[in-house]
Order: sequence, then structure tokens, then C-alpha cells
Amino acid sequence: GIGALVSAVPGLQTHTLLLSLVVLVLITFVNLRGIRTTGAVFMFPTYFFIVCLLVVLGIGLARMLLSGGHPTAIVPPPRPRTAVVQMAGAWLILRSFANGCTAMTGVEAVSTGITAFRDPRVKIARRTLSFIIGVLVAFLAGIAWICRAYEISATRPGQSGYQTVLSLVTAAVVGRNWFYYITIASILMVLVLQANTAFTGFPNVCRAIAQDGYLPYSFMSRGRRLVYSHGIYVLAFLSAALLIAFRGVTDRLIPLFAVGAFLAFTLSQAGMVAHWKRTGGAHARHSMIINGVGTIATALTVLVVIVSKFVEGAWITLVAIPGILLLMRAVRRHYDRVGRELSSPHPLSRDGTR
Repeated sequence: GIGALVSAVPGLQTHTLLLSLVVLVLITFVNLRGIRTTGAVFMFPTYFFIVCLLVVLGIGLARMLLSGGHPTAIVPPPRPRTAVVQMAGAWLILRSFANGCTAMTGVEAVSTGITAFRDPRVKIARRTLSFIIGVLVAFLAGIAWICRAYEISATRPGQSGYQTVLSLVTAAVVGRNWFYYITIASILMVLVLQANTAFTGFPNVCRAIAQDGYLPYSFMSRGRRLVYSHGIYVLAFLSAALLIAFRGVTDRLIPLFAVGAFLAFTLSQAGMVAHWKRTGGAHARHSMIINGVGTIATALTVLVVIVSKFVEGAWITLVAIPGILLLMRAVRRHYDRVGRELSSPHPLSRDGTR
């Protein structure tokens, strides 16, 4: 979101970290106060963003067809630096695959939030997932096509004059007019709201883990506003630490997110394979094949992301995940030890007491 803002207002680029921390503080404060997220809150920015981007892509494709496939950008995009060496072959394919896979994360929210759908839930969830995939495919294909036609190349995050790809596409198609700033505003709104979803889900995940004894029991207690404030504080602290470590350039966090997300997908798909194998049934074999293919696909994605993004930050996730697991095991051992010390095979007796 801040990347879109500094693309529209280049003078703010030197304050990227500060702006990111300010947004983080605001989101943390709002969640500590307690908010009730509803579909209506997320609906307007989401559809507003979809409409704006569809208009941009529609205008861009129309101008491309009218010019015979060689349109002229209204705002010429910056040319790639000559010092950059273009990659080719299998390595380019691997990096492109790793970058593209991050766009697929988030579609699992349909399955995890299926209880929020009204009946018939499965039918509505399928329609929703189909709509998301359709929009995603249309956006990726349209942006790729326009970038090729208008000769738009991504700029390196953190460098002087950095702009997001969506900013470059919008400026090349419609120019830096009022519609450009409206589109950037829609991007900013939808990304800020999406950042808020972590503050909704992470405290609940911590509460569930704490119930099993792998995190301190304080994560199960609610604050004054009936929110799981300990989880919110931890998430805010970790987010601030990552922002400071990467100087507010959130693009560098993508490898960390991709490894964790697709590793979770792999484990869940493998768990479903074990579930169908254990339970059996008429459709168990068919379902097991589907989840088995999903396991292989997501596992290969994890390997590709690790190989292609290792030096760009993927190694941090490989170190952090085992560290977190060891920490959780230590917490569980602590609670088990305390439970054994407090338990006694003999009933309490009041003899000798007053």
C-alpha cells in the first residue's frame, strides 16, 4: 500500500519506513480498540479496486488494438538500467514462477471462511472461488500483455524513483490525471484492509495454539475490549521488526511469505491425503488423488521459491520456522512439568491444620 502511495507522490519515498510504521500503529490501535469486521467494510474497497483496474486494462488493451499492437505510453515508463544483466533460460522461468505463485496466495481464504457463507455453502463457495480465480487470471494476463505492449519494466524496490508496476501501467495507459490518483487510492485502500486481516486471524491462531499448551496461556485471555490483545501486541512487534529490518520495502518480504504460505499448503494437502487414506469411503480414492497432486504441486513450489529466492530472504523462513517450533515445544514441556509438579496422587488432608 505504501508502495502505491510513494509511486503517486515520489517526494514521500524517503519516508517509506516511517509511513509503514504509522499505518501499522493505526491498524494496531484500531484492533486493540475492538472492531467488528463485516463484509460491507471490505466490499466497497475491493470492488472499487477491481473496477478501477478493469477500466485501466480495458483502455490499455483498446489503445493497443487501435494502434496495431504498438501503443505509445502517455507517461513513458523508465527504462531499465543498462547495468542490469537480463537472465534467460531455466533460471528466468524459475524466478517468474516463484513471483507468480505469490499471487495465488489468499485463495485459501474461501475454504477457511466457508462458515461465513449462507446455505448452500459449498455451492456459494465454489462460485466465489471461481470468481476469484477468474479475476486473478484476467488481471495477470492483462497486466502482462500491457507491460509487453507498452514496454514497461519493473523498477527495483528501494531505488530512487521506484514505482510499482500498477502505477507504471496506469500512468502509461491513462496518464497522471485524476483517474490515476483514484486508482492508486483504491490500491492503497484494499492493501491496507488486507493488512488488517492478519490482525483478525493471528490472535485467534495464537489462542488455539495456547489451548493446546504450545504458547503461554495468556494468549487465551481477552483484553478490556474483549480482543486477544497479547496476540495483537506480538504481531505488531514482529511486523515492526520486519519493517525496520527491511527498511519498509515490503517487496523483500514476499519470499518469506511465499515459503511459509506454500509450506502450510503442502502440509494441509498431505494431511488430507492421510485423512482419506484412514477414513476410506466411496470417493476416498478420487479425493486422495486430488490432494496428492496438490501436495506435489505445492511442495515443488516451495522448492522453487527457496532456490530462486534464497539469498533474497527465503533463508530467514527456513531458520525461523524450526526456531518457532522449538520454542513451542519448550513452552509445552514447561506446562507439562508444572502440571506434574502440581499434581499429587494423594488427596488433601486437613489433619494438623487450623
